[in-house]
Parts: sequence; structure tokens; C-alpha cells
Amino acid sequence: MRWFETDQSEQARYAPLLLLPVEMVYKKGGYFIRTRDEEISLNVTLTEFLRQNFDITIPGLATLPTDEHGVDVPLIFAMIREALKDRKRWDVEEESVLGVFSFSKFLMWNDIHNHREQLLDHNIVKSLVEQRLTWTPDALTTNLRANDKQFRPDRFSLPVPVDSS
Repeated sequence: MRWFETDQSEQARYAPLLLLPVEMVYKKGGYFIRTRDEEISLNVTLTEFLRQNFDITIPGLATLPTDEHGVDVPLIFAMIREALKDRKRWDVEEESVLGVFSFSKFLMWNDIHNHREQLLDHNIVKSLVEQRLTWTPDALTTNLRANDKQFRPDRFSLPVPVDSS
């Protein structure tokens, strides 16, 4: 898919719409590309990017439509073109590109997104998300400075360096 960051952007950006996992195999002095035992999939990272940044949703692709040959690529392209019709210069380019794609950050984001309600049950996480204290912490009844002498900081896994202050 060809897209632009803004209406004034000169530089076109490109992103794959469909992903078909393949592998390169060395056999008898040459390299060959063959499909893996995985299904073709929609680039959900791209569709989520379009939804969050451009308010573009593409309905009907939760399950990819199929025809007698498998995934109905022309229909998918038509559905995406319909969703992009109000975007000048954006289009679906019908070509194949071999590349290496990593979706580890998206997988982490998707996991958080899918478990949002469970995570928000935790007071600290909820406070971080809402950027305000969402509960009343218990009053301190001990001198925490004494804990610095008792507990070694290198024995704790903390996201940032801290001390009792």
C-alpha cells in the first residue's frame, strides 16, 4: 500500500497489506523460496496504525475472505481501496516484495491491548494509564530510610533507580 504521512508530504511510504511467510532453502547448489506451513495474513500492524493515526478502518477483514483458490486477494484489495478512497494519492499497489518483517513490538502491544481490563484492575497500572493517582495509598508507618540499610538496592528489579527519598 502506498500512503503519505500528511496531505503535503512529498515522500510516499509503502507497507505490505498481506503477509505470506516463506523461507529460503539451499538445495543442490542454489537457493529456493518456498512457503511455510502458515496461512497468509493481513498486516494487522498496518491496519492498527491506520486506525489509530488516520481514523481509517477496513471492515470485513477480521477473517480474510476466500474463494475457490484460497484467500481472495482481489476482493481484499478492493475492500482496502474502498476504505482509502478519500485519501488523495493513497492506493493499493499490486506487487509482491520479499522482506524481513518483525512484529515483536506489535505482539507486545496487542497483548496489552487484549488484556487492558485485567491490567487496569491493578491500582499502579491504572494510575500510570490515567496519569493520576487512582487510589489512596496506605499511610507510611515506618521509617523507610532504615530499609535502605537493611535491603540492598541491587537485590531488587526496578524499572528506574530509586531510594527511600
